[in-house]
Amino acid sequence: MEASEHLKKSKYLCLVLRHRPVKIGISLDKKGWTDVSILIEKTNASQSLKLSLEDIEEIVRDCPKNRYTLFDGMIKANQGHSVKGVVAFDLKCRVPPVTLWHGSTKQRWDKGIKKKGLLPMNRHHVHLSEDLETAKSVGERHRKEELLILKVDAKKMLADGYKFYRSDNGVWMTDLVPVKYLS
Repeated sequence: MEASEHLKKSKYLCLVLRHRPVKIGISLDKKGWTDVSILIEKTNASQSLKLSLEDIEEIVRDCPKNRYTLFDGMIKANQGHSVKGVVAFDLKCRVPPVTLWHGSTKQRWDKGIKKKGLLPMNRHHVHLSEDLETAKSVGERHRKEELLILKVDAKKMLADGYKFYRSDNGVWMTDLVPVKYLS
């Protein structure tokens, strides 16, 4: 598949598996799974974009962030859902590394993070990274704004009773990160 087509199809999967399954009339079970054959059928019937099983397998295999899991004719996004009341993950509390990272921008800091901390916004959790490079990559998606990497004192948060979870693709999550844990 051509690079631009691959990107377009990958972004489309992100949209329907994380945010708007109703866009094409599919449903997600409580853990975020949907039937691949139905996803393909509904996409091909309702979109100018055409998907095949081979396209989906390639996107899942080549995704550097491991956003999706494909298993036994089913597919799900591993995290990042904004669908309310549909996706309830079986996440177990985990002990995080001492420090976690969050990629953002100076503008987002000024608009609210410096007062309210990190909030999940339209997602179920705040997403954090184990390493600086991943946080930088996440923050750089806001290319027009000045990059800001926030250091999260996960050790102190854990000691203060905050819970942490880790998705199948290694993203750390928590309900919120108050300002006092950020630097």
